[in-house]
Amino acid sequence: MTDNQTVTRFELLPNEILIQCFQHLDALQIFSSFDQLNSRFNELIRCIPLHLHFRNYPHSLCQRFCDEMLRNPSMRESIHSLHLSNKDEGMWIEFFLEMFAFETFPSLQSLTLIDAYHFNHSALLQMLWSVPSLQCFHLKDSNIDLNEIFSQVRRFPIRTLTLPRLSRYVTLLQYFVPLTSLTIETCNRYQLLQVLNAIHTLKYLQINNLSREAEESDRYDLEKFTHSLQHLVINNSHYRFNDIEMIIVHTPDLRRLTLFVDFQFNWFSSDEWNHWFHTYLPRLQIFKFCFRFHRSKYPSNVEEDLTAFQNSLQPYIRHHSIECFLSSCRGMIYTVPYAFSTFKFHAGMRRFHHTTIDGENTFGRVRQLKICTNEVERYDYHHYRRFSHREPRRSPFNEEYIFEPLRPDDIQCIIENFSHVKHLDVSKFSRQQNPSVLMEILRRTPHVTSLTMTSDTLISSLENTELRQYLQRMIRKLTITNSLYSSYENNIQWQLCVVFTNLQQLTCTFREERYVTYFLTHLPKLIRAQFTVTEWNQSSQALSLYASLRQSGMYIHMEYSENRPEQITCWINRETTDN
Repeated sequence: MTDNQTVTRFELLPNEILIQCFQHLDALQIFSSFDQLNSRFNELIRCIPLHLHFRNYPHSLCQRFCDEMLRNPSMRESIHSLHLSNKDEGMWIEFFLEMFAFETFPSLQSLTLIDAYHFNHSALLQMLWSVPSLQCFHLKDSNIDLNEIFSQVRRFPIRTLTLPRLSRYVTLLQYFVPLTSLTIETCNRYQLLQVLNAIHTLKYLQINNLSREAEESDRYDLEKFTHSLQHLVINNSHYRFNDIEMIIVHTPDLRRLTLFVDFQFNWFSSDEWNHWFHTYLPRLQIFKFCFRFHRSKYPSNVEEDLTAFQNSLQPYIRHHSIECFLSSCRGMIYTVPYAFSTFKFHAGMRRFHHTTIDGENTFGRVRQLKICTNEVERYDYHHYRRFSHREPRRSPFNEEYIFEPLRPDDIQCIIENFSHVKHLDVSKFSRQQNPSVLMEILRRTPHVTSLTMTSDTLISSLENTELRQYLQRMIRKLTITNSLYSSYENNIQWQLCVVFTNLQQLTCTFREERYVTYFLTHLPKLIRAQFTVTEWNQSSQALSLYASLRQSGMYIHMEYSENRPEQITCWINRETTDN
């Protein structure tokens, strides 16, 4: 260490700097790291704005923090943001509301509720009225009757709103007077236009799924209008690109546009692209996209097409580049870095990527990766040989070939720089796929803790020693997409409990109610489970199941789906059960 270097102990920093540092941490991070460090920190962390969520934290830590808030009610005055989810293992909505009422958080400005299927509209409305300071409200994965909510809402001060779907009476959203940001999980094009026509204050609009519901053609006869929207995001749409044009014609002030839509690769020439942007989006500054498309064969000049496509969009993609995956009948083209949280790869695709672009952060935003190998296409060997061994060309694109079936060595070509992926979906793996391929994928996605797979893939995985050890060490959440029916059903459930000793969440289907008890009692860290039991009578067996589990010393909360009586969801309070 040189004489000019200085080391400052964190606890010696002034409060002003500490408060700035704490702004980058959530409440549990702050309290688990600095509580009881000294009297100064104890006082400081109890009087700064706190953002409380329970994602990716053990239930024991979440419960200790809640106990601290019960002992010191003044702590709740510092909670400015609260995130509750029945999909997380840390703390569920029902358990939290057994301890606290929303009105006991007088400074609450942002509230998120996820998987709140058992909230009724009156309880939600009462909650909204009890938090007058609320500015951001996010409701996701809920079946609450929004018509009842919106019909009784009068001048809420909410500025940022997230909804699972739209009310039948979209115009009632105008009662959220200062609304500037709106995110909708699912809506159709007509509803989107209604939103723009009704809420003139919007600056940001995000649609996660723009559906193609049946729409009457005359419903599009809205009055001509323009909107001052500045940022539009459509994360998934089966509309064609000319359908999207019917939306953006109303948003000439758009500065940022992010699209994930179906597209036909050679549909527009460069001149047509330029005309499209100059006519409808004269103020556009940033354009991010992913276009999925189908084609009958490779074009002989694919590199030239990609280069021309990129050049025509360069004023809007700024310093970004584009790259693509292509097969003989499908493909996708996208801006780099990839702008979306999910990525789906089909075996048989070839990757074209720009040689001058550092690909380290290309897929840095991807958290969910899906790999399909059961729809592999067969290609003509001579076509590949001719395509890959012709004379060197001056092209800025690299070509990477993936042949079927997938082998472990192929994975390095497709699973590159996906290090931030948390969830891996291999439910479309072919039955013949070697387990070593899955092992290689997991090596290249070291932060995966959540898996979706079929029972066939599960069985083959459990037969591979290295893969079995990896699953035991890393996987916390498992979804089995098909039934566990097989002649080896008893053996599967036994192996699953032996291997997945760290499993905290499980979703699966089986025939008999007895497997509910078996999994709940033999998976020692299981906290949340969603079972579909095909051969049981909910009305006659549910109460006896609950009683037997409580009698065994398990503190459990069980809920049933009204629409799917064969489905049961269980939450286990391990803190209480294990004690």
